[in-house]
Amino acid sequence: NIQAKAGVPTILVMKSEGAYGCERAFNIPGLGISQILPENGQTEFDLGTQAKGTKLAGVCSMGMYYFQIIFN
Repeated sequence: NIQAKAGVPTILVMKSEGAYGCERAFNIPGLGISQILPENGQTEFDLGTQAKGTKLAGVCSMGMYYFQIIFN
């Protein structure tokens, strides 16, 4: 779980190092985000301004790797 501040514009920065397989297929279904991450590098995702209590789930293409961002 990741905690984030509600009510402010939020950018999620994903850093990949030697990534391969399904973890490169990054998805945040609640925002319609679906992108293949580079094997090495940084990728920024604009999450917008979320309300307090919003929970955004992120997952790889196979559902093996996941996280949740909770806005407080």
